[in-house]
Amino acid sequence: GHGFVYYASAKLGTKNLTVNTPGRTRVNVTKFKTDGSYTYNMTPAYASTKYTVRAFLQYKDADGKTMYVYSSPRTVSYNGLK
Repeated sequence: GHGFVYYASAKLGTKNLTVNTPGRTRVNVTKFKTDGSYTYNMTPAYASTKYTVRAFLQYKDADGKTMYVYSSPRTVSYNGLK
């Protein structure tokens, strides 16, 4: 699976953002454009809210255990999310 997780940075504090972080939003991306990009729409209460975002890749290892690989975290405002 492919996707990303995001969380309002003020609520995240010093916690690490993972797929299983309480209160986070996980978005699984299943449809990609021919160039590999995708579109996701969201409308937060305030455009100034900052979010911490991490992309992830999900796969099963040789033992059948679900594993995740994450990108580096990125903090952006709603207006900066693409």
